[in-house]
Amino acid sequence: DIELSIDNKERFPKEDVRYSDVDAFCDEYFASHETQEGDDFAPYKHQRQAAHKMLKYRYSGVEVATAGGKSLIYSIVMLFVWKRVKPDARFLLVVPSKMLVTQFYNDIHDYCYGFNNDAADPVELRVSELYSDKSRQHDPPEESNLWIGTWQSLYKKPRKWFEQFDGAAMDEGHLGKAKSVSSIFNRLQ
Repeated sequence: DIELSIDNKERFPKEDVRYSDVDAFCDEYFASHETQEGDDFAPYKHQRQAAHKMLKYRYSGVEVATAGGKSLIYSIVMLFVWKRVKPDARFLLVVPSKMLVTQFYNDIHDYCYGFNNDAADPVELRVSELYSDKSRQHDPPEESNLWIGTWQSLYKKPRKWFEQFDGAAMDEGHLGKAKSVSSIFNRLQ
């Protein structure tokens, strides 16, 4: 018999994150959300399933079609963690362009607070954006719980800077330079 020993079990699937937990969280968190037109808003099943996969499997790839709700999926992951797991968690979202930095900034605010500021119990977002060599910080950076940045600006950051994050994701990964993107994610370990 061979005995197997795993030193870093915390990096493997979280058996305690069930789809039913994510589904119930979405029903609860988005219950008071309405679209800008006043219609009810709720994440679709495929968005809930993708968020569950990201929560359960630390190193996972989630492929979603254009306009499939990638911003919402990542928002569900962060909101779930902030509300149910670790309120002081810090996240990093890596994107390929300044336009996507701004788009995600706007999207996360809509999903967190509601399209009409109608969320019943929102998370307090503290977001900093980083693109080029300049950051557009809406809060003191040491207090940010979400950083959104382009891979072009993030790959210059020292390893120590990445130690602050509890989770990270990359949008449009196929658009980044492999060496730079690998460098960023290797510093997150």
